[in-house]
Amino acid sequence: MSALAIRALLLVLGLLAGGAGCAATAPPADSTRWIDADDTPWLREIRRLPAAHERPLAYWQAQAPAHPRPTLPNAVLLDRLAEATAVRDVAAAYPLHQAALRLARQLPYPQVRAEMLLALADYHTQLAHYDSAAFYLPAAEKQFRLDHNLGGVVRCLGRLGRIAEQQGRYAASVAYHQRVLDLATTGNTRRFHTDAQIDLGTLHARVNDYATARHYLLEARQVAAVKDYPDRMNRALGELGEIYRQQHQWAAARQYLTRSVAISRQIKETPYALAKQLSLALLREGQGQYPAAAAEGRQVLAELQTAQLPLQVPLAQALLARLALRAGQVGPAIAYGRQSLAGSRQARLLAGVAEASAVLAEAYDRQRAYGPALAALRQYNTAHDSLTGDNTHRRAALLQYGQERQQQVAQIRLLTQQTLVQDQRRELEQVRAQRTLMGLGGLALLAGGLGGGLFWRYRRRAARRQAAQDAALRQRLAADLHDDVGSLLTQISLQSDLLRETPAPPEATLARLNRLSDTSRRAARQMADVVWGLHTSSAELPEVLAHMRDHAHEVLTAQGLAVDFAVSEEASVLNPGVAVCQTLYLIFKEALHNVVKHARGATQVTVCVSSTGNQLCLRVRDDAPGPAPTVRPGGHGLANMRRRAEAAGGSLHFVAEANGFGVVVCMPA
Repeated sequence: MSALAIRALLLVLGLLAGGAGCAATAPPADSTRWIDADDTPWLREIRRLPAAHERPLAYWQAQAPAHPRPTLPNAVLLDRLAEATAVRDVAAAYPLHQAALRLARQLPYPQVRAEMLLALADYHTQLAHYDSAAFYLPAAEKQFRLDHNLGGVVRCLGRLGRIAEQQGRYAASVAYHQRVLDLATTGNTRRFHTDAQIDLGTLHARVNDYATARHYLLEARQVAAVKDYPDRMNRALGELGEIYRQQHQWAAARQYLTRSVAISRQIKETPYALAKQLSLALLREGQGQYPAAAAEGRQVLAELQTAQLPLQVPLAQALLARLALRAGQVGPAIAYGRQSLAGSRQARLLAGVAEASAVLAEAYDRQRAYGPALAALRQYNTAHDSLTGDNTHRRAALLQYGQERQQQVAQIRLLTQQTLVQDQRRELEQVRAQRTLMGLGGLALLAGGLGGGLFWRYRRRAARRQAAQDAALRQRLAADLHDDVGSLLTQISLQSDLLRETPAPPEATLARLNRLSDTSRRAARQMADVVWGLHTSSAELPEVLAHMRDHAHEVLTAQGLAVDFAVSEEASVLNPGVAVCQTLYLIFKEALHNVVKHARGATQVTVCVSSTGNQLCLRVRDDAPGPAPTVRPGGHGLANMRRRAEAAGGSLHFVAEANGFGVVVCMPA
């Protein structure tokens, strides 16, 4: 390869290196810590202290305690000290970031932990430790989400996009930044939307899509000017300067890069200022101002080495190697080239490897060291082919992503149109449904009229049935009162008349009063039984049997009669209807009344409830001696019992024996 060809390739690589240098530039940290919340303990503590660049490093070293306790002011002081230290030496800030994170983890503020994790991610990004940066960023995003901090989440997405850009994953980087632009814009997230626009402009510039790149960058510059974002204005100007430098528009490029360096110095963004100063040196090289480019390159290299920025140092060394070789200084060219090659390999900077290999190939060729020259040339070809392939792959990836994005937008539009059509169809269906409802409403009114008439007829029939039931109830009540209570009231009346009209000795008067009292008690008891019978609409057999047992002991024991009340197991489990239970109880009362009234000389009454087939049977028997009682003229007792049994679907018969009289009634169970 001739020297002219190598020089031409070096010029091309210089342009690529300028682009790669911009891509490798670490994002400036957000020293102001913009967050969404208007008033939090972290924000109040941040406002209490000046920004890190407003005080010298010695001030922060004096302010920070040697053994800080886990308090919010101490965490903020350590964070300020780490920022101030990073201005001079990025690597020296690491233990301070770690100490601030340890304090933050002991504080009950997710916002503080998130900010410290984000600062550590920025530190590792500046040193090209992408794996470590990618580890801290998801943790920071999680803490921001816990604190409902949309601005913090947006910042994490933007940094993930920049890491993907620096790793050459352009499509992934565009996707991250596009997610930021798709999020809602608030007062504090607007500056991060501006960051995303700058990063998208930088990405499109890397694949020579300068029109799209300028569109994003000019829009970001306008927002930064309106909203007074000097750091965003700085980046937009710097990236516009890189675009014009790559297009050999030297005057415009110098103007933008010079303004970017001035703003970076003003806001203490040293890493970005050094990156743009290196671009100005590359610009002088492109214009043929080699001595001025060498002088500026040496100055920038010294500052980059002091700040320990591994992504920029190899590019500055490659620039000085090219300029030394152009000046005929082969030894210094080889020295700078070897340093650039080693640093580029360590930082995995492919453009730096290609530039350093090209310089070394030509330098060794001048020294007639053909073996090392051939090895360097092969290394250059490999790196150059990889760069060309990577650039082609990245451009294809961006084009593919843009196509997919357009397809998504088209699909969204199609879905929107489909939604509108569905809404129209839904409105039409609603109109049809309203008409159907009107028709159904008319039918419902007609059906309601017919239903009302039918319901009125049903109510009339129900009223008639209720009236018949009330009449039957009144009839039954009258019969019960007549049979059970009427005779007793008549006796009370006769006994009262006898007391009033027929004088008698005191003993006879006392006996009459006792009979009157006993008759009154029986009348009251009979009245209570009638009332209980009226309220047994839901009574079951066990309750009726218990009431029958109590009634037997109450009536017969008062007359000196023993009671033997037995219920068979088969009968106890039956479940007859309410009418059967009421009838059984009324017949039982009448039978006991007959025993008290007619069983002269009886000493015991046996009551037995049993089951025969599907019938419930009741047997009431006394042991009175003598002939069986006869039915008295005008008496209704035995006739009423038979009538009640037959009305309930049962039967009743009498058993007359020489030593007693019994009543047996059987009814369906």
